[in-house]
Amino acid sequence: MGFVVSSSLSMANKSNMDTSFSVLTREKFEDILETYSIPRSFNPVLPGNNEPIYPFKPCKISLYTRVFVYCNYRIPFTTFLIQVLSFHGVHISQMNPFGLAKVNHFEISCCGLGAIPDLNVFRAFYKLTHSGIGILLSLKDWKDSFFIDNLCVPTTMHWQPKKSTLPKALSDNFVYDEGLFKGLVKNANRRTYLGDGCY
Repeated sequence: MGFVVSSSLSMANKSNMDTSFSVLTREKFEDILETYSIPRSFNPVLPGNNEPIYPFKPCKISLYTRVFVYCNYRIPFTTFLIQVLSFHGVHISQMNPFGLAKVNHFEISCCGLGAIPDLNVFRAFYKLTHSGIGILLSLKDWKDSFFIDNLCVPTTMHWQPKKSTLPKALSDNFVYDEGLFKGLVKNANRRTYLGDGCY
């Protein structure tokens, strides 16, 4: 199962993770570790051909290379990303790359305004939803994944059960920073590819 961030956000709804296997090659694996400065201290491991993405190996989690290549995240993950995932009770390994990219874009947009990324403002823009498998399949090489020590995420971050319940819609009296919200709307910008793997 996965999640997406739409205007509503999204989880990648892939219910058969126990039959999903990485197609990452040794050469690409080493290149990813080097290019994105993934700490060797977290003991990244290339999965075997018969090792499913989930359930995780003991003391490990599975990460898609798209978390780094497409979504522009690095280890250690940002405080705001962890805050968003923790609030929704979703594991980073379940997040659809498009959803993670929106979290990253929101965070950078706030920083561009000289503001601290705010969870409530984020929720005013986005809602986390269960997504269909088609969303993941529309992104090239999304099955490129590897195992890494679970110390790179909080111990409170758990795998979301298949029939999990996500936070309800915002109430009419929901409070958020309207100034930041309006600033982001006024200075809205698209996520743009800049070349050399940068967005």
